[in-house]
Amino acid sequence: MKIRHILGLLFIMFCTTLYSQSRDYMNEMEQNDLRIRQKPNTEGFLSDYLHSVNIKEDTVYAILYSPAECFRCEAAIPAFYEKLKCNNPNNKLLLITVYEDSTTASWYNSKNNYKADYYLYDTKSVYSNIFSFNSEGMYGLYILKLVPKEGVFITGGQYTVLGREFVKQLVNRKKRIAPHMYELDKKDSYKEVADKVAAISIPMPKWKQTDIAVNTKNGVEISTIYDIPKIENGHLFFNDMLNNGIMLFNKESGAFNFKRLFQADETERKKFVSVPDNDFQNLVKQGEVFYIALSANMLDSSHIGISYSLPKILREKVDSVWDYSFYNAPAVLIRNINDYTSGKMIAPDFDLEYSKYFYLHFVFDLFNNKLWTGCEKLTWPMDGYEKEDIVGQKGLDPFNGSFYKTFNPIIASFRINDGKCD
Repeated sequence: MKIRHILGLLFIMFCTTLYSQSRDYMNEMEQNDLRIRQKPNTEGFLSDYLHSVNIKEDTVYAILYSPAECFRCEAAIPAFYEKLKCNNPNNKLLLITVYEDSTTASWYNSKNNYKADYYLYDTKSVYSNIFSFNSEGMYGLYILKLVPKEGVFITGGQYTVLGREFVKQLVNRKKRIAPHMYELDKKDSYKEVADKVAAISIPMPKWKQTDIAVNTKNGVEISTIYDIPKIENGHLFFNDMLNNGIMLFNKESGAFNFKRLFQADETERKKFVSVPDNDFQNLVKQGEVFYIALSANMLDSSHIGISYSLPKILREKVDSVWDYSFYNAPAVLIRNINDYTSGKMIAPDFDLEYSKYFYLHFVFDLFNNKLWTGCEKLTWPMDGYEKEDIVGQKGLDPFNGSFYKTFNPIIASFRINDGKCD
């Protein structure tokens, strides 16, 4: 869906100037592509929801988010806290973290230095009983203004520009936006989906099970596993979402013991960065640079390959001002699982500007001196493509029989030495 692409672009905009004070940032937020409202007659629920935090102020500003669901969105947490305090040191921030394990969520906030005056850990998604979204659930990060004792949601949403003027307008906002239940959020819609799932469910077979302990060490937490955990040659490895890297465990004395967290090293992180180092470090401090681990495969008995999206950063001078552009560059990192050294990174050239295909480098393998990835044609039903836009186009319309006579690859190979597609 197009709004997901828009979301990623919106959250890298941080403006600290006042050149556009005439803009109504509250209206822009409330009418943004992704919206949030308080459900009708939930004031009591909201007041109870906030009661455990023991908020003393009449008004509190909040951020509602789920860890590691949108890394770029999280850049708003330190930025909003700083600007809120600059407006008035007495302004209070509540960080609402939606995650099934409060201990791990607290560790994640501490690890990332996400400062707030109050913290609320929602382990059962209670927020969904109070707030309504115009999307299928919560996407990204939402800034809220709340009156705890009355259980009132004044306003909130996803900002367009996170600057001093935005915060000023938010602080000055007194009128409550009307409660509303969006169509996608009505109970009947969920019941309909649940009924369909129940109708097609089948009993699970009784698989043989073996329990093996997985041990970490002090300061190391396991959160949510992204992709499929794998066990090969006495090694357990998987992508841990909140650690944002591949966790490696070795089987010893009947248990898997933690050995290493593999992440991109300093050289790899800057591989696709084309801006001066001072600029890059400032972007890092502002929370605008992200390194996203995707999946991992054993390449041989000693090496593991890790697919990554690394930051590709460019800059262009427009009217004496530097504009920065952010992209995701695909890469596969190589690590030795015995001595943990880094091998030469593989950087496939996906030719993103002109390619007719989408390459799924989180599904990959390495052999014959080539990187092999999943591949599919850029057309409906992928995000950004509408059915009406491709009707009748032979090479793009999957509802047209002629489409299946055109070239529709499912696997692509890239040479390791230069990254080019064969």
